[in-house]
Amino acid sequence: MKHALVLLLLAACSKDNVLDITLVQPVGENPLNDAASIRISAGAHTQAAPVTDGHYNLSFTLQTGNPVELEPVIVDAFAADGTTVVAHGATPTIQLAPATGSLFVYVAHPGTLGSPVAPDGTSPTTIAARTRHAAAYYPGLGIFLAGGRDAVGPVNTVSLWFQYELVESTNALWTLGAARTDLAAGYDGAYLEFVGGSDVNGKASSLGELMDPTGSIGVPETRTVVAQGMVSVARTQAAAAFGSDGFLQFGGLGSDGHPQSGAILFTLTSGSKPVSWLNAVPRVGATATSILNGQQVVVFGGGPAGMPVMEKYVSQTSATVVTPDLTTNRTGHSATLLPNGSILFAGGNDDAGNPLATATVYDPVANTAREIPAFLQAARSGHTATFAKDVVVIAGGQAGTNLVGTVEVFDATTLAPRTPPIPMRVPRTHHTATDPGNDSVVILGGEDMTGAPTGVVEIYQP
Repeated sequence: MKHALVLLLLAACSKDNVLDITLVQPVGENPLNDAASIRISAGAHTQAAPVTDGHYNLSFTLQTGNPVELEPVIVDAFAADGTTVVAHGATPTIQLAPATGSLFVYVAHPGTLGSPVAPDGTSPTTIAARTRHAAAYYPGLGIFLAGGRDAVGPVNTVSLWFQYELVESTNALWTLGAARTDLAAGYDGAYLEFVGGSDVNGKASSLGELMDPTGSIGVPETRTVVAQGMVSVARTQAAAAFGSDGFLQFGGLGSDGHPQSGAILFTLTSGSKPVSWLNAVPRVGATATSILNGQQVVVFGGGPAGMPVMEKYVSQTSATVVTPDLTTNRTGHSATLLPNGSILFAGGNDDAGNPLATATVYDPVANTAREIPAFLQAARSGHTATFAKDVVVIAGGQAGTNLVGTVEVFDATTLAPRTPPIPMRVPRTHHTATDPGNDSVVILGGEDMTGAPTGVVEIYQP
């Protein structure tokens, strides 16, 4: 079900402009049924209306400021006590400038997982199905998805999950230089960067590309910085993070199909170059976490049994193996930077290939580790773990050959479970889960229980 609001934007010395706001609800639910009132806010501008049997009538008018205000549009529905929030939704920050157009806000019960209802009023919203893709959030637009494979094979397409309209958007100018899977992607504050991956023959790729979806670099909007075929800098299934000197890929498989040690440093000005250090460990299924505002990167897990579990990268001339080991190895796990600066390593497989339900909390400043023996209710690897607002959302993954079809949510401070495990509409692995700038988590793509790519969108609402 969908509900419509009207936001009337007024500006001095100009005509009135109308922005239609549509509230989009989860499939099969009307969270407003439990509401007695609804409130819409945009910065200091607030207006409320009563709700009866899930219905309301609200026309919201505000006078735009000068300079133009940058605020999210927030929708909250309250129970009869006037304080308990029974439904919530928000956009990322938007310019409250006079305009005429449409805005869509996903509204759901707090702490739930759901699929936004499609325009037909009954089906879940979908994107073009893909798996083993890369995702990166671009402020002011949404989540860009790059590469991966569809039901036929690897693809070279780039698309946008446009959070302001809750739809997938495509553009013929958004195209990778070559189709590939398992690539790395990141946003450097100006451009999107797409590096490495596996080509249509399953070989590691050296392609390094930048993209500016605003068109500031001209046409085409994706440019090749590093060409295909450079064997020494080809990596796939690598762990990636931004460090002090650029975008880094750690470990992964090289052009020979074997696990690699060290890193590949990618910059827009100098391209890609190998970086090595003493006793660097070959890794696949590792994680890389940028800490201390990008001053260091912690590389964890994915190495052979008996080899050092962790490495710290500071710069091209300063990287070290952390010894002795503070914890045991894991592969295919997740790594989440917590608000206190610690890193949460969760799940994965042990050296024998058994899925883990344990977690390790690593303090990089004190160089200490704390173990949580039974952190997850469902042992899993190949999952995602996303920090949003004040929680860590762990979604999907697999245990051996079986998919794990739940989302587990933890308080990011205490690491206690926030809710019981939540069933997913589509159990999946090799998906992405990204905060689109409004403290929710949008789960896109991945492989379902049959191994086929899925396009069903699921959103965790905090």
